[in-house]
Amino acid sequence: MFWAAAIPAQADEVQADQVQTVAQPSELDEFVFFAEYQPPYVFVEQGQNKGIASDLLAEVLARVGSTKAQKDFVMVPWVRGYTEVQTRPKAMLFSMYLTEERRPLFKWVGPIITSRVVTVAKRERAIRILQRADVGQYRTGLTRNGIAYLLLQAAGVKDESFTQLSDSYKGAQLLKRDRIDLWAADENLVLWTFHNAGQDVAAYEVVHTLLENGLYYAFNLETDDSLIAGMQASLDEMQRDGTTSKIIQTYLPDSVGFSR
Repeated sequence: MFWAAAIPAQADEVQADQVQTVAQPSELDEFVFFAEYQPPYVFVEQGQNKGIASDLLAEVLARVGSTKAQKDFVMVPWVRGYTEVQTRPKAMLFSMYLTEERRPLFKWVGPIITSRVVTVAKRERAIRILQRADVGQYRTGLTRNGIAYLLLQAAGVKDESFTQLSDSYKGAQLLKRDRIDLWAADENLVLWTFHNAGQDVAAYEVVHTLLENGLYYAFNLETDDSLIAGMQASLDEMQRDGTTSKIIQTYLPDSVGFSR
């Protein structure tokens, strides 16, 4: 697992002690915070919203004085959330990979964590992929309209090669049973799912990296820049004081990972 402290281009640098004066809690309280079910970043356990991105956002909101909490985060399918955050002025969606194509579409706070979008296969298959287009030779499980789907589609891989997955456990199950050859998804999601499904991570390997970048909180373009800067400053402070690392370790211990 990986994380970094890069700041998106439009966020101004703000000192930690300025957070309360820059961000306006009353304005944040009017926002709708949309989230896609994507463990270990966002998921529901015993009726409670949890995960790396969910826990971090709750702490950021608390530090800037907002009354919004994890119980207020709205779980939606990716396509709906992506549409809402572009058309609804006081809306945010998490967690979203920052790409050059997406950069001008939103205002960004992050990174939450840096991860990879990868294709994973059984190690015994010894599958080798040199470029994205090669994925088209295999049956690949992925989420329709997710980041892996968009990257592979842009590389010319046809839909006939794809098997749509309803959730991450379906991906782990189909890969184990050889119903698919590859699973294309966020690396940390794959690791979390294998671990929680009791599957041996050592039996699988990353055969190709489609993207390595940061996951961010994506805000509607009409969001005030001072609000973005205030939240960014709070998140930066959490990275410095160890809060971010502690939360990440809760969900992604160092012992869980693919062999490199």
